[in-house]
Amino acid sequence: MSQAATIQDGLIFRGRRRRQQGLVAVEFALLWIGGVLPLLLLATVAVSLFSIKQTLTLAAENGARAMLSYQPSMEARRQYACNVAQQATQWLQNYAGIGDVCQNTASTAGTTTGIAVSQPFACPYKTSSTGTSFYCVTVTARYNYAKNPFFPGTASLYGWIVSDSISSTATVQLDAGI
Repeated sequence: MSQAATIQDGLIFRGRRRRQQGLVAVEFALLWIGGVLPLLLLATVAVSLFSIKQTLTLAAENGARAMLSYQPSMEARRQYACNVAQQATQWLQNYAGIGDVCQNTASTAGTTTGIAVSQPFACPYKTSSTGTSFYCVTVTARYNYAKNPFFPGTASLYGWIVSDSISSTATVQLDAGI
């Protein structure tokens, strides 16, 4: 009798061990789904937002530098600057499925995706040391993340990080003799 009880106790013990091993697998799955996956999603979204912002900054800077190159008219300079900036954002345009993003307005209004080159305006500082006045031109690159998110649902899920659109601006100073 005592031998049967020992065997019975041994079977119960082994049965509990098997059930415990299954419980560990379930706990691991719940921890993975509830803890690790949201962190990985947050990190992936952060990297994608960083790459978008870097692309827009590069586009605005390249567009501003292109304004310094010689063109026969100011309108030709503005168009050339927009084309150069558009080349830097080509992968974003391909992803969003949009064509020409050059806009003839002073800025990209609202939450549109695009590149805008402003008309020349008087710089806040009036003259140089030689008495020459300058004009400034602003190049703005904008991407509408709410309309074209990299990961569906992240615009609303991480709304505290992601606004409707992401933008970058660069300003170049031009001699008044343009």
